[in-house]
Amino acid sequence: MQKRIKTSVKRMTAGLLAFALVFSGMNMPVGAYAEELLSDETSIVSEEYESSVSEGYFVTEDVSESQPETEDEADITEADETEESEEEEIILSEEEGYASTEDGMIALTYMDTPGDHNAPAYYPSSKGGVDALRSTPLPSKYNSTLEELAEQSYPNTRQQNPWGSCWAHAAMATAEISMIKQGHANSSVDYSEFALAYFFYNTVEDPLGGTHGDKTELKAQSGETLGNTSSTMNYMERGGNNAFTWRALATWMGATEEKGAVVYPHSSSLPADPADSYAYDDAAILKDVRIYNPNTNRDGVKEAIRQSGAVAGSIYWSDGFYNSTYNSYYNPNTSTNHAITIVGWDDDFPASNFEQWTDSDGKTYPEGNGAWLVRNSWSETPRFSRLSYLWLSYEDKSINAGNLYQQIFVPASTYDNNYQYDGCVETSGSHRNKVANIFTIKGLAGSNAEILKAVSFSISEASDVPYTIKVYKNVEAGKPESGSLAATVSGTTTYAGYYTVDLDTPVLMARNTRFSVVVETEGDNKCVDVEFGYTGHTWISFSCDSSDGESFVYSNDKWVEPSSVFFSSYSVGNICVKAFTKDAVVDGKYRICFDGNGSTSGSMAFLNVSPGEEIQLSANKFERKGWFFKGWNTDPDG
Repeated sequence: MQKRIKTSVKRMTAGLLAFALVFSGMNMPVGAYAEELLSDETSIVSEEYESSVSEGYFVTEDVSESQPETEDEADITEADETEESEEEEIILSEEEGYASTEDGMIALTYMDTPGDHNAPAYYPSSKGGVDALRSTPLPSKYNSTLEELAEQSYPNTRQQNPWGSCWAHAAMATAEISMIKQGHANSSVDYSEFALAYFFYNTVEDPLGGTHGDKTELKAQSGETLGNTSSTMNYMERGGNNAFTWRALATWMGATEEKGAVVYPHSSSLPADPADSYAYDDAAILKDVRIYNPNTNRDGVKEAIRQSGAVAGSIYWSDGFYNSTYNSYYNPNTSTNHAITIVGWDDDFPASNFEQWTDSDGKTYPEGNGAWLVRNSWSETPRFSRLSYLWLSYEDKSINAGNLYQQIFVPASTYDNNYQYDGCVETSGSHRNKVANIFTIKGLAGSNAEILKAVSFSISEASDVPYTIKVYKNVEAGKPESGSLAATVSGTTTYAGYYTVDLDTPVLMARNTRFSVVVETEGDNKCVDVEFGYTGHTWISFSCDSSDGESFVYSNDKWVEPSSVFFSSYSVGNICVKAFTKDAVVDGKYRICFDGNGSTSGSMAFLNVSPGEEIQLSANKFERKGWFFKGWNTDPDG
């Protein structure tokens, strides 16, 4: 039930603090944390309804007033200042955690977790600064009008109603815009937020079987019944966050075209569960992620927007902090409850155009000019409105409390196979500077070989990390650095995040070839991530599984499995390293490659052999100091 009253907009200066996270247990193992939900605290909005504060308050606007009437008025920062309305209609809801839209109330379900905060700052000044990453200086404003967005073929905004799926909309917005920005898609692109939400909570093992046993599941809170129906707590209502979502997308799950059984449901009833085949039916795959701290790397965020078109973030939405006259938003609360994307900025947007907030010392906020252009998910019609595009102060406390995520996508056809073990989205630093995964070439889809094109790894707890990647072929079980070195590539990361690194020389490997990817980093606590199972959240649960011989860390001068060196109280999984291949068929034949097995000199050309053909193996031309040649190993594993 809702009531309507009239009150002065100018007095809508307080907000809602829904919850706070409390960190405890300083002596807990690395990666562990406690999560405590405090009792809800609601600020008094106005003395006129002080006695009804427990109901919560949400401001509506006349949508027609927030749309530019002419092309000249599209840039609202240049519009003539108008007298602020003395009265604004307020909707009072009996529940907190909802926002009012033209189609009704929408749940605000962004779920804060510690991993979504405090990204390590990156200071590239010694390497030419952020300017070294761009060819032209940053403008004072970018994408500040609807015309600019249209010129760059931005897709229409989306409508998440009636579900609490803002986190999925923010992720798919970055995917769509990234693909458009690179010329891989046009404004008609539409990826399924429903598919992402469903398969995030209904985990499907990846096509190569590497993520076996890794699951993300809903967790019941007090009084809840879980299920995949609209009458239970379900995957469309539970919520999510950017930190977990990008890791799920890195498994190549989620960026599926909106079609068939994964069309977004706008009714209040959930559709039938989609077939598992939709889980990895990707149109785009996540290639890179950069994680920004908006407090320390604002220029870096701007360059990310200019490169990729958008970054994902989160804010605390309370309608009372929205200024409908200037389509602007500023909130002094540091918690978050709603996912958005940022697509532009204006350094000169006046601080006076926001709802002003005064603290107990009489200091007024925001203090400075400047705003981000935010893309929302409450309308399918692009317009200047809180439902679609609005201005968010650079000083907004909630956007600055969390991380911002640049997510770069490429066509799914870029690679054919994703060799991976890290299907769990809860991670921590591995705290070892050398890690490895051992994989075996599957040779699926009728191929008799695969070409290793690229390797990926994630480092979420450090920036500016020097790394060296080495690929070994024909390795022995449990020995990542055995066999022959096939490729080496080195570099240095910038921001924390997820990196896909192309090999200078792709590596051709026959079916059943066992190979390893070894990643070595430099610096204390500058380490590749490891997944781990965790059940301590109140709303979500993660489990992971690691089989012997998959992942390794180098500790005390030997290779050991991750679970043997840390996280004794947790279910430790695999190292966050992946390998990407393209299927290959060599002249319809098998390719026999000769490996020197640690040789110090010599080389040999490969042989192409038809199935069933008998041949004489070439004479050995390798030499290894201190060893003699005994014969070729012709077992299938080399």
